[in-house]
Amino acid sequence: MALSRTLGLKAVQLIWPAIRFCIYWAIGRGLLEYLATRNIYPDHWVARIFGIVAAPENLNWIAWGIAALGALAVSFLSEHFWRRWISQLGDRKSGQNDTAALGQRSDGEVERAAQARVAERLEQVKKAGTQLLDPATIAGIWADTLDPHNTVRHLHFRAIKEAISQGKLPGTVLKDGVVNKDARVPVTSLERFWRKEGVLPHTPELDWLVVSDAIERFCDPTLIRERDDEHELWKKSFDDQTEVNDKLGEWNRKHPYGVQSATEEEIHRWQRLCDLKGLADSSEKMNRDEVVKAWDHLRIDICRRLSIGSLMARGFRVPHIGGSAEIDIPASEWRVLDIDNTRDEALRKGSREVIYAGVVIARPHTSLSASA
Repeated sequence: MALSRTLGLKAVQLIWPAIRFCIYWAIGRGLLEYLATRNIYPDHWVARIFGIVAAPENLNWIAWGIAALGALAVSFLSEHFWRRWISQLGDRKSGQNDTAALGQRSDGEVERAAQARVAERLEQVKKAGTQLLDPATIAGIWADTLDPHNTVRHLHFRAIKEAISQGKLPGTVLKDGVVNKDARVPVTSLERFWRKEGVLPHTPELDWLVVSDAIERFCDPTLIRERDDEHELWKKSFDDQTEVNDKLGEWNRKHPYGVQSATEEEIHRWQRLCDLKGLADSSEKMNRDEVVKAWDHLRIDICRRLSIGSLMARGFRVPHIGGSAEIDIPASEWRVLDIDNTRDEALRKGSREVIYAGVVIARPHTSLSASA
């Protein structure tokens, strides 16, 4: 059924121009006949111009030719003006619809639509793996055009340079402290700045935590339980060690001159206490080492999550200068960094060199955080 309908439409589309031409030709032929009744003979004029003998059969062919040419001309002009009129009518209706739709949208809806467009373009940049952007590219994302002569883009470019120079937006690779086209801005810092300025949709403030609290909240629960179990074992061995040391100290206070003034039974007791002290010391040391290993596993896990972007961190570059801005630590940089949960510092991997101080960690408001 659908095939026959399609073939019928195709046939109509092919036959209709011929039918229309015949209609126009008949109209033209009728017009010539009408002119002839008025003693106006266009075929005679054509015969004179081209030197054709004005025989009736010749005049008849000339009349047919004039009608055909007229039909072609009328077909062309009607098609041209019809399509142009339909196109203008469609554009007018479309513009009216767009204007009506825009009039129905509130200022908040228009702002949210603009924010969504910027957010979509920035997300494409992030998916491409770009981590640093220059001011010109940022302005292009903001204005949705790469044309350097675009007025809006030029204004955005100036706004970005001003934000970098005022310290509101962290920038790197500045020549002699001057903001120019060589400046580079981390994508994460740009996103945070734009959300604060309203260029991107507002999201709830991130819950920034010191490193030790972030480990407790974000690390693998299995590693947390292992750390807790090892800590309990170490605490028990430490209590046993303390108890043995207390008993041994009490024995020494009762016998200030050592075993020389003690009875044989007290000497045996002293020997048992010494043996227990050795066992307690070795057990405490072994369990303490296990606790340290468990903490190492947690630090490795938190660094892994930071390196893949499921968590984000920020801090102050060392050496810290008073008034310097806090910066986001790029995820890729965590491949060469370790973390100190006792001092909230990021260290160069394999050394004690501090790279970032005052480190805090949060889970970003992205779908990526759910995959970790």
